[in-house]
Amino acid sequence: MTWTEIPAALRCAAAAALAAIALLLAPAPAPAVLGGRAIAIEKASWSVALAYNGARYGGDGRQRYLCGGTLIAPTVVLTAAHCVHRTPFRRLGFAQGARIEAIVGRGTLSSAEGQAIGVLSVHYLVRRGGRLAFVTRGGRPLFDRRRAHYDVALLRLAAPAAAVPIKLAGPREAATWRPGRTGVVASWGYFEPRRARPSDRLLSVSMRRLGDAACARRTATWLGAIKVCASGTPRGRGTCRGDSGSGWAVPVRTAGGPAFRLVGITNYAKSTWKRSGCSRNPTTFARVASPTLRKLIQRTVRGLAGVDVVGSGARPR
Repeated sequence: MTWTEIPAALRCAAAAALAAIALLLAPAPAPAVLGGRAIAIEKASWSVALAYNGARYGGDGRQRYLCGGTLIAPTVVLTAAHCVHRTPFRRLGFAQGARIEAIVGRGTLSSAEGQAIGVLSVHYLVRRGGRLAFVTRGGRPLFDRRRAHYDVALLRLAAPAAAVPIKLAGPREAATWRPGRTGVVASWGYFEPRRARPSDRLLSVSMRRLGDAACARRTATWLGAIKVCASGTPRGRGTCRGDSGSGWAVPVRTAGGPAFRLVGITNYAKSTWKRSGCSRNPTTFARVASPTLRKLIQRTVRGLAGVDVVGSGARPR
């Protein structure tokens, strides 16, 4: 009997059992966000773990972990398109929302804290009538896996999250993320590129933005209108596999006190498949604070959730 001939329920149970055994036999953990430090979920409340739906696949959040995500409205998560495209769920196209869930307000993935919320729909980018639009079906996706262009997707949740979302940097807040500014990425990414084993605890790492010219020299598929890049500080720290979809957020001052603004969504860090490979190269992010993507996200989320997800009046902190 082949694997595909085994009933789906038994395949899921076997996969969960093997994942549990692998965790028990694995050696002591090393940082997932390379060189990162553990933080409480309250320090980055917008951090979301995307996972295979627990009701369908079993196992705890760590065993089912898929990618990172960023809560930008109570019912909307922003993530990387490649996290929900051509997953094991479907050979082509984008994952069906019902097969994944968003884990919100949970700093330790294997725990039961926070919320595990189902996904109603996955929204990806297409071009319609000369304009960009987020859709749930139809059209030719703009996401280009080879070049990681338009690597961004929106997930509509089945219920509101209790966690505090993050706002995108607004049109008059460009000074908060100019080249040289440092932001943070918080994620549960894999310990090492060759081992599909996420961190159980939320880890954070500081990353400094590079100028567009520097990014273009070090990234073969650079497209400045929709991408921004940053390097870990100090060198040797940064994002790696499994961190995709997590947000790069910069600290700001607002009228209500200290806060963060979302600038980018983690796309990739060129890896040499060695532990130092990811941290040695800049990470490329979808430039969601750029006019091209920010306006579109703002308009789409206003229609989905009835809230404005773009900030205003913030100053660098």
